[in-house]
Order: sequence, then C-alpha cells, then structure tokens
Amino acid sequence: MPADRPVNPAVVLARAGNEPQIEIVEEAVERPGPDEVEVQLVAADVSPLDRQIAAGRMPVAAAPPLRLGTTAVARVVPSAAGGALDGALVYVLGELTGMGITRPGTFAERFTVRRDQVVALPGGLDPRRAAAGSAGGLAARLALFDTAALTPDETVLVLGGTGAVGRAAVTVAAAHGARVIAAARTPSAIPQAGPAVTPIGLANLAGDVLELTGGAGADVIIDCVGGPVLSAAMRAGAFRCRHVVLGYTAGMVTEIVIGALMAKEHRLMGFNLMTVAGERQRAVLADVLADLADGRFEPTIGAVYDLSDAPTAFARAGATVGRTLLTR
Repeated sequence: MPADRPVNPAVVLARAGNEPQIEIVEEAVERPGPDEVEVQLVAADVSPLDRQIAAGRMPVAAAPPLRLGTTAVARVVPSAAGGALDGALVYVLGELTGMGITRPGTFAERFTVRRDQVVALPGGLDPRRAAAGSAGGLAARLALFDTAALTPDETVLVLGGTGAVGRAAVTVAAAHGARVIAAARTPSAIPQAGPAVTPIGLANLAGDVLELTGGAGADVIIDCVGGPVLSAAMRAGAFRCRHVVLGYTAGMVTEIVIGALMAKEHRLMGFNLMTVAGERQRAVLADVLADLADGRFEPTIGAVYDLSDAPTAFARAGATVGRTLLTR
C-alpha cells in the first residue's frame, strides 16, 4: 500500500450469493494517471445491477473480492497540475470501463476514474437527485431511441413502470409524443406523465394491451422485468415489435413460443450499456441531467445510508420503494 496515498473506506463484495457478504475495508486510493482524475464520493445509487452482481447473477462480473459500485456522483479532487474540473460535481459513468463489474467500482470515499468517464452536473442540480435518476434516465433514453428507434406516433409498453429505468422511460416516451402503456404490480405508483400514459397491472398484461390498442399491440416494449412477464409481453407486441430487455427482476429464465416469435417477426433485443460508446453515453447523459435539473423527470429516493452502512443498504434495497443511496 503506497505510504503517500490516502487510505479510505470502500465497499467490497467478499462473497456473492442470495445473502452476499459485503464488507467495509480500508484501501489506498490509486494515483491518477495523465488521463485520470481523483474524485470524492458524494452520493451513489445501489442499483439493481449492483444487487445482481452481489447476488452472483451477473455472469461477466469478476470473482470476489470486488469493490462494488457502477455509478456515482462525486466531486473532483483538485490536482497539483490544476484542471477545468477541479472541485466540480460530476456524474461518473462507471459501466463505461466496467467499474463494479470487471474492475474496482465507485463505492469508496475516494477513487480514480478516467476523465472521459465524468460529466459535470448542471448548476443547482441536487447531487442526490442526480445519483438517483441518472442511470435510469440514461438507460431509458438509449433503449428508446438508439436500440428501439422510437418514433412519436408509436405505442410503447413499459414493463416495470415504477422502477428507475421504467419511470424514466414513461416520462421520456410521453414527452417524445408516443402513446405509453405502463405496466407494474402497483399501477397507482406509476408516474403521471399526462393523458398519453395509461397505467395497467401485470395480471392480464397481453389482454389489456391488445384491448387498449384495438388489437394492434405495442410497437416498442421496454422490458425491465424479464421472467414470465417477458413471455406475456411478447403476446402484446405488434407485428415487428421491437422488444428491448434491460433487466430481469422477475427472473433470468422464461419460456418463449418460437412459432409466435416467427409469426409476428418479434424482435427481441438485449441492452448492454457497456457496449455503448463513451461519446454517445456522455451526450445522452447531458440530456438526462438537463431533464433532472429542469424537473422534467423526478426520481424517487427511498432510503439514504452512509457509505459505512452499505451492508445494511444492500440488505434492504430490494424491499425499498425508490432508489437506495450511499452518501459521504
């Protein structure tokens, strides 16, 4: 451990599983290279991806011990050489380099990142709101426009309309001029984004969507749920529906009727943020941060814990309504 480097607490996954062993350890901060900056954590979201990694359900994740954390809002530590970002609040695009997945993550008091991984927050934006809403907003915009190529005259079915990605997808798609059908176990918790949004439950998913669309089905499906809900949603798709899968909170395995897939030419597509070019991520993130700063999208913060309470945060996050944050 370098003697001249700060030592600070970090959240490390010691053992993955249904009851993961998460520990607070002392680590030395890496010395920044020429294209890197040192940052100090302000707030970070304990995302579903972080929890899936901790549970051992992310096949590409590095084996423990692994410092967790795929995103964060942090403040750039001033350097001796000086720089335009010194002292600035920034959002850290951790997945861009596999942080918290294949290499040490963002859940530490201080850590080092590449300069191209950070985007400055707009003035006045609450860093906790940025931490709670940015990852979901980024994934939603990329899935809607880059992967699904949504147009304003289309119908979008959002599965998991109460989660961070789902809430963002509902709001962004409605603002784009699309008709939105938002499905969740608790439809009353789906954000009210105007008359273009219709909330429904999951019990009669295909029947409800087909009834609402006059039998035509949804042109685009944003699927944050997976499992058996994915199969039901396929029956709700229009001909050549673009079905983008971003998560699997209902399970990683489901049964697909191949004949139905072929008959409708249903286009089932996976979404992986790690494959999106950094330049594109930064451009879209700027739009997301502007939405948050202007109040066009409002994330829900369910619980806030100090970094030292990370084991408790992970244990309770799945049962918390809204985003769970770690702060310093």
